Amino acid sequence: MTQTVFGIFCKEDREGLFFLVDGKKKRDLWPLVKKYVHPMTAVICTDTAGQYKKVDRLIPGVIHKTTNHSKGEFVAKDDKSNTINPLENENKHFKRSLISRVSKKSLASYMALHYYRRARLDPIGRSNYGAQVWQFIQDVIQVYPGCLRPGLQLLQIDKITPEDMGIEHLMPNPYENYDSDVSELSDSEDDEWKDDQNDIDWEDSVGEKPAKKRKR
Repeated sequence: MTQTVFGIFCKEDREGLFFLVDGKKKRDLWPLVKKYVHPMTAVICTDTAGQYKKVDRLIPGVIHKTTNHSKGEFVAKDDKSNTINPLENENKHFKRSLISRVSKKSLASYMALHYYRRARLDPIGRSNYGAQVWQFIQDVIQVYPGCLRPGLQLLQIDKITPEDMGIEHLMPNPYENYDSDVSELSDSEDDEWKDDQNDIDWEDSVGEKPAKKRKR
């Protein structure tokens, strides 16, 4: 079973949001972009997958920049800020933390654990285990404060649709006929997910070339 995780990442403050989504089409992803990307955002960087074409329609005045991973372009040669490496790097660390992908529920648990560590424990410093343990205990107390005392509860985020965000008019028409030779930046919902085929080549830092695969 394939599960899709969609990420939105701010390079300035290095904060990100990650969602388990039903698929990789515009109908699955664009409502999240519309809701969670700040309306004053100046630049959005993505790869060249078809579902990101014209994503700049969601935020007035935003500039949409792309890099073509399928052609080995991870950082634009003429614009070093045009890259999604920080997000890809975060995804790589998350994937390494997975032990099992048996179910959507188990994947959600791994996501919660990974991003709890990244947001709550890692800023303390990995060498300061005592402080990390103390922080973990304090967080547990917040969730389980004791008998008859209300603790923190997980916030259930309902699925967001294009209709909810008023962007249904921007969705591709599923009944429209498209040419068989679909371009890489097509609006077609039938486009394959063209990028992220070289997961092992994701970079740890901006500007580095992807590692070469070793021949066996």
